[in-house]
Amino acid sequence: MRAVVDGWRLPQNWQETGWVYNGLTHDKIATRPMTAWNGNPYCDPGAVLYLPGYPGTGATIRDFSGQGNHGTITDAQWRRLASGLWYLYFDGTDDNVNVGTGASLNISNNLTIACWFNADNIVGTKALVAKMTNAVGANVYNLSISDDNIRFFKGQPPLGGAENNIFAAGFTAGVWVFVALTMADKAVNCYMGYNGVFSTLAPWTAAVSGSDSNAAIATVIGERTDGASDFGGGIALPRIFGTTVKTATQLHAMYHQERHLGGV
Repeated sequence: MRAVVDGWRLPQNWQETGWVYNGLTHDKIATRPMTAWNGNPYCDPGAVLYLPGYPGTGATIRDFSGQGNHGTITDAQWRRLASGLWYLYFDGTDDNVNVGTGASLNISNNLTIACWFNADNIVGTKALVAKMTNAVGANVYNLSISDDNIRFFKGQPPLGGAENNIFAAGFTAGVWVFVALTMADKAVNCYMGYNGVFSTLAPWTAAVSGSDSNAAIATVIGERTDGASDFGGGIALPRIFGTTVKTATQLHAMYHQERHLGGV
């Protein structure tokens, strides 16, 4: 007989247990081998934005970080994977999720950005998570794909400056890919989970700015704040940590705990 935990009926062979993650114990989390999330909107400590897609309906995507950075959905469509994970599909033209200008998203030196994406195509630059306009003097950040590479900008436009970081990745369209970007005291690292392999990506060396990002610029999922660089495809589980810099080990664990959700 399958157990029921806080209203959740657990799949066969799952069990109610205490889950130890990053040194913290969390009670009543349903687990099974190689998985640690069954649809519960649990938020990893230190997040300032976490959009797990629960409950998968409506014009607002709920932020479960506790910071209240709920997202307003414009045209993006709710879709659900066979695993039960809800995510948003962006058409590559004008769809976006605007999570606002909350103070917790005005990040300076230390941050981690992570999400899953499944791109319809990988031609050109397409924003995943951005607090970004091209206005001269605006301090911004932007995690995007650029062809089959990962691109991160933190600093002041114009974008041709030395604050672009491009990481050789080599993913393909039509596959769920995990990407995580960390910045610690201006040192930037990028990680990718793809086809069952978690790797540290080689950077093209560049400097970044440690100044706070502009409070008046909204953080947006699926395109830049100014409407450029529209992403086409699915984006799932976007999250930002504003002062917490996740280690490679922690991000590796995150990838393997979630990869079953996308069937990868």
